[in-house]
Amino acid sequence: MMEVRCERCRTLYEVDDLQVDEDGLTIRCAHCGQTFRVRKKSFVLTETVNPDEERVSLKKKDTQQSGWMVRKQDGSMQMFRELTTLQKWIVESRVSRDDEISRTGNNWKALGTISELASFFELVDQAASGKKLGAHGPTTEPLFSVKPSATGTGYPATAAPPLGPQVSAPGQGFVPDSTVNRTSPLPSLPPRAQSLPFVPESSSPAPAPGLAGLTAGAAPQTGGLEAGPQSWSEGESVVSSAPRDNVVEKWAKRGRRKMYTFCALLVLLAALGGWYLLRPDSFSSALGLLLGKQKEVTPEMALVQSGVAHALKDSEEELAVAIRDLTQAVRVSTLPEATIALAGVYVARAEHQLTWVGDWMEEISSINQMIFPLMNKPAKSLSENDRLLISRMVKSREGITTRLSEGDTKIKKDLDESRRLLESVRVRAVRDPSWLATRADLLRVKRAPRPEVESQLREAELVDPENPLVWMVRGALLGEEKAGVDQAIEKLNQALELQRKASRPDMVRARYKLAWLYAFQNKLEFARDQLDLILTQSPKHELATHLMEKINNPPEPDAAPPLAEPPPQAPPPRTATPKSGVAAPTSLDGWMKTATSLSRKGRFDSAIAAYDAALQLDPENAQALNGKGLVYVDMGAFQKAIAWFQRALMINEKSADAIMGIAESYKYLGDKEQAMEYYRRYLESFPDGVDAEVARRNLSQLK
Repeated sequence: MMEVRCERCRTLYEVDDLQVDEDGLTIRCAHCGQTFRVRKKSFVLTETVNPDEERVSLKKKDTQQSGWMVRKQDGSMQMFRELTTLQKWIVESRVSRDDEISRTGNNWKALGTISELASFFELVDQAASGKKLGAHGPTTEPLFSVKPSATGTGYPATAAPPLGPQVSAPGQGFVPDSTVNRTSPLPSLPPRAQSLPFVPESSSPAPAPGLAGLTAGAAPQTGGLEAGPQSWSEGESVVSSAPRDNVVEKWAKRGRRKMYTFCALLVLLAALGGWYLLRPDSFSSALGLLLGKQKEVTPEMALVQSGVAHALKDSEEELAVAIRDLTQAVRVSTLPEATIALAGVYVARAEHQLTWVGDWMEEISSINQMIFPLMNKPAKSLSENDRLLISRMVKSREGITTRLSEGDTKIKKDLDESRRLLESVRVRAVRDPSWLATRADLLRVKRAPRPEVESQLREAELVDPENPLVWMVRGALLGEEKAGVDQAIEKLNQALELQRKASRPDMVRARYKLAWLYAFQNKLEFARDQLDLILTQSPKHELATHLMEKINNPPEPDAAPPLAEPPPQAPPPRTATPKSGVAAPTSLDGWMKTATSLSRKGRFDSAIAAYDAALQLDPENAQALNGKGLVYVDMGAFQKAIAWFQRALMINEKSADAIMGIAESYKYLGDKEQAMEYYRRYLESFPDGVDAEVARRNLSQLK
């Protein structure tokens, strides 16, 4: 409610806030006849309205019409527009039967004489006296749903007639109370009576039919309580009435708004719940940022974070520190992320060793190509320099072979430890994207069948499609085939971008793979850019330093083969062999026959050199690749054998020698799962093959 005063006579009025719309509310003072308008501003504003403007205002839409006025016995005025407002005032005892009502202020009628309001006053009287409604047949209708009887009374048929004077007939006039001083303004408003509780129903009922005259737009009726406003204020000319407030529609709209709000909140809660279940770490981090709180870092979690930070630098020294910190975290806690991170570091270190093994194998091939022609010469024809060169090369090859053997042992140990760690947290982390990606990386480094690696990656992508480790492993897997190098570069760049968006340290391991692939494509400038970034973050990165040296100092044509697979080169020069009277081979078949013969005689180094000479003529000859792998099996270098067999499978995925050779190599390495996998693969492709019986027998023994 707001209080306003007439500027001429200073009479005080109370106006319902809801009656004042954007265009204001026009009021005529009942004492002096002054007309003024009330606007809803930051303060109450009244202004004088001339008669012409008043006539225009009275012809406006219903929303701009003034309502009804109630004059109390003490002279104060109250304004209302809706019937529900008057009903509320009666129930709250803010008005009484002796108070008068008028629309224009010219003719007044006591509220107690209006039969439609009698039932409301009776309820107030009964509540005040402590009586119950049982004597009059209590109604079960809501407070504002009083329905007229068939005879036209404004209250239920079983209820007692209202107290106070009655209107004898619809449309009957009345004489205002002459005792009320209408000209003396009130200095202040009297205290209000204690009001009864007013609780609206869930949807406001329609007003009583007999009171329809109080609402806007009600046309006068011709009988009973349907007489409307003329029975309230006889003689008044109503130009237009206030618009009817559709209470039912208002409450229906409010209910719909509540329903929409509830549905939106329900969807939001479901989304938050799914986020928490799928990514609890991300949810907790976001919640901490939202609340302005940093997640408390426990000593165990600090060890994990330290280990991961060192592992991301990817050098041999940093990986050793990461293993130390993460091993301690695993010992003092049960955090699955510590175990998964430690398994990933072991995989990364094993891949480092595999990279060195590949380089060492290239060095041995280069040495064999250099000394093979000399070794085929008769001893008498060798000069002193030739003998010194052969001696030096043989010693160098023996040293490299020793490193190869040690590298194979380290690779097997690290991969076994990684597999053990992942299996230890399988139950708790089987749906963790980091666990799935790390296991896929382990299978890739172990040269597991490609479908098995792909299966793990697909599961990880379903759980977290933006995990940088998933993209890195995907890129590394694609980069193992010539046809997938471009896609591999794209995936690795995406992994680095996701790592950057997550505000995490750079993933040096992915960047090194990217540099290697650029070098493979002979895009040396791109490779140098990546290597410069790596050495800036991790100056002791041995592989990056070694690759940079290869790029800046390319080998001579007759030296070791370049980083990428070389184009076919001319075979070694033809050398006479007086003892046998046969010259060195010049064709692919000749080198293959020589390599096979040397292998059968146990001259493995010479056999490998002969296979290398054959591969110089045809780098994608699967038979030469398989032959070299079989020589390494005979030498006990099973990891190197697997590498050459895998290269053969890239050229011919149905190569029986390659599949069987990998199975045998894994068997000797003690990796039963991988051995059984390749034995089954052999039997599926060659159920009646030469080695089918051997594969079945080994399968039964390994089970």
